[in-house]
Amino acid sequence: MKNNPYISKFANINLMEGSFIGEILFSNGLNIISGENGTGKTKLLQKIKGGQKEFGDNIATDKIVAFSPKRNADKINLNEFARKLKNQGLNKKKINETLNSNILKDENFVSYPSFAELFMLNYESLADEGDGSISKKDAVEKVKEDFNSVLRKVFPNYEIIAKWEEGEPNLKIQKNRITPFPVEGLSCGESEALSLIFNIYANKDVQDIYLIDEPEIHLNWTLEEGLFNFLDWFCEECDKQIILVSHSRMIFQQKFLKKTQFLIWENGKIVIKNTINENIREKIAGDAIKTISAIKCDVPIFFVEDDAHEKTLKTLADVLNKNIEIIRLGNSSNIKSFCRLSKTQSMKNVYFLIDGDNQGVDKDLKEEESLIHLKKYCIENYFLDPKILSEISKNSLTEEQAREKINFCIKGMKDNKFLAFTKLAENSIITEEILDIFDASKILDSLSEEVGFSNKYLLIEAFIRSLNSDQLMIFQEITCKF
Repeated sequence: MKNNPYISKFANINLMEGSFIGEILFSNGLNIISGENGTGKTKLLQKIKGGQKEFGDNIATDKIVAFSPKRNADKINLNEFARKLKNQGLNKKKINETLNSNILKDENFVSYPSFAELFMLNYESLADEGDGSISKKDAVEKVKEDFNSVLRKVFPNYEIIAKWEEGEPNLKIQKNRITPFPVEGLSCGESEALSLIFNIYANKDVQDIYLIDEPEIHLNWTLEEGLFNFLDWFCEECDKQIILVSHSRMIFQQKFLKKTQFLIWENGKIVIKNTINENIREKIAGDAIKTISAIKCDVPIFFVEDDAHEKTLKTLADVLNKNIEIIRLGNSSNIKSFCRLSKTQSMKNVYFLIDGDNQGVDKDLKEEESLIHLKKYCIENYFLDPKILSEISKNSLTEEQAREKINFCIKGMKDNKFLAFTKLAENSIITEEILDIFDASKILDSLSEEVGFSNKYLLIEAFIRSLNSDQLMIFQEITCKF
């Protein structure tokens, strides 16, 4: 990777008429600023965009570009833009020069080209370059392949379908391998996500620092997660810095939480913190919950802790031919915060799944029907059935051999916190009741290898798909909400 300059410290900041005076530290890569409303998050981006001297001498202000999705929801007809390109002589370079000039000089954030416009700009640029050795048909194909290579990293179920037909490009989008539709048929959220992604990607050779104001605006949960993963990937892949402001529920995922700083009110002043208490967490989460409550929940929405939860629910839904939506929040504390807030919004068809963790249900959530508090220690415990493991094992294990594999994995644990369980395993007296209170997440990866699977997610899927209708009842506490 090249060693790009980036903003490491913004000193002497004055936000909200002196409510915040100080400095904020930034790292290379993805930086997230969150916090309560009215703490000057957007104003911070505007100050950064202005190219303050407090960055240091190594920051070139023409390498900073800003995007504000919440002000850029306009759609444009592809044919209209194609005519505009021809009539006004617009090209990729001229559009980007105008865009960058406006962003740097104008106090306000400005609109940027849509996904369809960027496709046309790249196609026209490629078709007009060089000695004419590339045909317009080949230019369309090349841009399609380039755009799809990026799109697959974010939304693997989306594909750009582009062909040269009747003297012009014909651009469509395909989702989940069903019939393609014109780009004008994209939802506001889809259009905005693709527009932002490809504007960022298109500027990778000329920009180093990207400022983004609330990129989650207009997005449903799947799009939101894909967008945040793209931003993180883009920073790592291209050695860039992104500073974004967000109320997104994505900040509560562990991989993004460690990249997040919070602006909060404390004793009449705004302060910057890396961690927040439960009260502040609920205030921030409240904005996301309000967004969810505005969604018409045609299918059940499940808030879950982690990948194992998500994989289990996705496989169960597929086996039972049910349509659900899943949102990962990182840990049980976040789940319970969202559950409490949901009660104030009269939300229906929304559920909150947490591991048992050998703990009781919080007093204020005991009567909450939307909360699924697992009876076993964690979701991984449901996959410690020796009989089923023997049936799905790749190495033809007997039921007794599968039980021995479980004991073997527990005995191999080096953590003193699980010494009691390792001693029981050494004496082969691990009963089903004991297994239910053991943290099975600590061994499921190693157990998966012992029965012939490369990771626990493959074991989870094979395990669930092998069950008959009666055996699926072990997941009844979850599936009853489908």
